[in-house]
Amino acid sequence: MRVDRRAFLAQLSALSAGLATGALAPGCRRRPPAAMPTFAAEQRTALDALCAHLLPSDDGPGADEAGCSDFIARELAKPEFNLLRAVAESGLQALDAAAQRIAAARFADLTTAQREQVLAEVRALRRRGLDGDRFVHLMLVLVIEGFLSDPRHGGNRNGVGWQYVGFKPVRWAPGDDRAWRN
Repeated sequence: MRVDRRAFLAQLSALSAGLATGALAPGCRRRPPAAMPTFAAEQRTALDALCAHLLPSDDGPGADEAGCSDFIARELAKPEFNLLRAVAESGLQALDAAAQRIAAARFADLTTAQREQVLAEVRALRRRGLDGDRFVHLMLVLVIEGFLSDPRHGGNRNGVGWQYVGFKPVRWAPGDDRAWRN
């Protein structure tokens, strides 16, 4: 599947705008999280490892503590993001394929240095609908959004991202208890 650059950017901006609008609009209603997409088990394992690699838990909470891979899975399950989901699926498959070529292992089983080597190889890919650089950028953006988004969107579990950056959420309106509390 060939990925159209304009369609990709439109979906990426719609994702960002949707999260911002949903988190900031005073009258927005809480919606139940979307169902998890049916990533293949290997893809989900690669997604978990990629999130942890892009935002490791070293000097503070990382992608694992914030539930970034769950956030990504929920967001990409939405029908309006089917193009982004296809990019993610192709990219996750490419990660494991490159890991097999480089180290005869899955991406999740590699060392940090090997993962960097795999990511460099995947970023250079430009074939059959997969722009590797675009895939890695998409994943980085989604990990950051999952780390810093309102927890009601499925990421930033227990507000760990907000705590880490020192953000204190406020009530949206008198009597509205939707905001996460310390």
